[in-house]
Amino acid sequence: MTKDEIITFAKENHIKLSVTWWDEEVWLNRIILPKAKRGQGLGGKVIRMLKQYVDEKGIPLKLLADSCYGTELQKLKSIYQSLGFVSYKEKGSKSENYMAYNLDRDWQIKFHKVLYTYMKGLANEQNKHIFRRL
Repeated sequence: MTKDEIITFAKENHIKLSVTWWDEEVWLNRIILPKAKRGQGLGGKVIRMLKQYVDEKGIPLKLLADSCYGTELQKLKSIYQSLGFVSYKEKGSKSENYMAYNLDRDWQIKFHKVLYTYMKGLANEQNKHIFRRL
């Protein structure tokens, strides 16, 4: 998947798309579908194209969910979650509306190893059976 393929698809379908393409991450700044094009899966297709692009590069796709274009914030977050995005805290920001797809896999692995080690240390005779399977 290339940037040009994504941009061309958006233009052909009259989708207002703003993306910032960094080497280490991609930011989806805006995606607005004309009212006549909504409900046809075109927005989801653009997101899937962006996800394919970042998967091939091994980098995350990030966004800040915002209701400024008319869609309720919780609905937006729900849509993005259904497309594989997770909420996260952007360094230096107080907003809780940042979402990302394909966060650094190494970070996730390290986090789970630390959590596993911590939980293993909490195991005692009473709940040892839970940790045998881990």
